[in-house]
Amino acid sequence: MAENDSRRQSGVPKSSASDDKNTVGFIDDYANDSIQGATRNRSGHVVFSNPLEKEKKPKKRVTKRSRKRYRMKNAWLFVTVFFFAAVVAASAAVMIKNNRAPSDMGDAEVTLGAKDTSGEFSDNALGAGSDTAGGKKSETVSNEDVHTGNLILVNYKYPYVFPEDNDLVSMFDTEKVYSVNTTETYLKKEALDSFKALTEELYENSGCDGILVSSAFRTMEKQREIYDDRVERYGSEYAASYVAVPGYSEHHTGLSLDISILADDGYTYDIEDYADAAWFMKNYSNYGYILRYPVHKAAITSIDYEGWHYRYVGLPHSLIIKEKDFCLEEYIDYLRNFTFDKKLLVFSEITKTFSEVPYDEYKISNGDSIIYYVPSSNGSETEIPTFDGVEYEISGNNVDGFIVTARAG
Repeated sequence: MAENDSRRQSGVPKSSASDDKNTVGFIDDYANDSIQGATRNRSGHVVFSNPLEKEKKPKKRVTKRSRKRYRMKNAWLFVTVFFFAAVVAASAAVMIKNNRAPSDMGDAEVTLGAKDTSGEFSDNALGAGSDTAGGKKSETVSNEDVHTGNLILVNYKYPYVFPEDNDLVSMFDTEKVYSVNTTETYLKKEALDSFKALTEELYENSGCDGILVSSAFRTMEKQREIYDDRVERYGSEYAASYVAVPGYSEHHTGLSLDISILADDGYTYDIEDYADAAWFMKNYSNYGYILRYPVHKAAITSIDYEGWHYRYVGLPHSLIIKEKDFCLEEYIDYLRNFTFDKKLLVFSEITKTFSEVPYDEYKISNGDSIIYYVPSSNGSETEIPTFDGVEYEISGNNVDGFIVTARAG
């Protein structure tokens, strides 16, 4: 369009393809008069250019060699970009898999070591000199200890083994915001400390101080008395659905209690249906407790739903059980998937989430709880592998082994 305008302004008539030859001759004559912007192309034709445009540089000749060099340069650029993107994606995948937050949180991270060629773990598998952990060590425990700890499973198949010392404390003789049925109400100290903290927070958040503990630890004789009474009053079928056979009751452990709400009107109410206890129902798992006999797990526990029966298992196990919707039987089976040298169950106190991590990919970080199972040996003792420099707890499962809960930071 600019070329045609230039022609009209100079008095040059339009042409068509049919009179191209005549037009060229006419333009040649016109070019001889030194019209500004008129030049000849390589074919000898006169062409006009806009004097306001910058002088164009002649195009470089493209040869086969230059094309090949150009393609190779682009290919190397593509490979470089692809490789960098793959490295970034792989790093992000590992971070997500390990459920780790960015390092700006200041967590100390130490990569676990793999086995050496001899099949043994290196002494500095966790990084010697780290603030978080040293190497690997082990502790030898008696196989009798498989019957002790916060994670023991007591049910119709696995009886409770009474120890010489139950380490029980009175629930009555303490400052509290709950009530007990009798002065002879006992619980293990760790379970009681968590229950007191739970009920105090309940009172602070809702003003509810009506929790009534109707039963906690029971002796063999007490369990027999209760069982025989239910059989006499309701029949053996009812008793078998709601009351454990003496010796097979969770109440023997000192880790379980039955609770309800004693209201100001003098009546007792189920805690799950009491409005002022809603905070309790939402938060009991944050204090190490689980609902032991959920309504949809009766086929597994062999005990019908008991909305009043709570069991202490400790943190973070109570949170994992609630998140996975497990009963205790299912959780004990689940933990057998995790062993010290293969795969670990890791709970992050920072993110309040858990993940399953291969041993050689895990990095210990402050706030992590590392959980794994150790089967009991055939002898009288079992060697428990642990992490040097990391606090840990060992609980029997009352079935076939031990559960280690190591806590970093």
